[in-house]
Amino acid sequence: MTGPSIDLTGYSAKVYVGKSTGRKARTHFDIERLEHNANFPIHVIMPMARTMSVSFFEGMFGMSVLKAGSRDEFNRRYIFTAGDQVKAEVAFGIKELLSRDAKLNQHKET
Repeated sequence: MTGPSIDLTGYSAKVYVGKSTGRKARTHFDIERLEHNANFPIHVIMPMARTMSVSFFEGMFGMSVLKAGSRDEFNRRYIFTAGDQVKAEVAFGIKELLSRDAKLNQHKET
């Protein structure tokens, strides 16, 4: 495995919820520094997780998704080691964030 890793195993047992909790995790793992160093991909390790709410995802990775600008670019930058349910929730979170951002930008143009 190349690149840095974020091991969420000890951060929360199996359920990751809440935007503020996600923001705290973003700060705890110093994601801004990791991204600034552009040492991609960043591996997110959470094999025991059962669920990750969209709000937690947004708090922890929202800015990262918007900086990446697309699902494909975000997926090049971050690799998740997690179960299928969590991976589906990550994909949904990415879609929601990009959709919301596109709508905001559309309103700015009109």
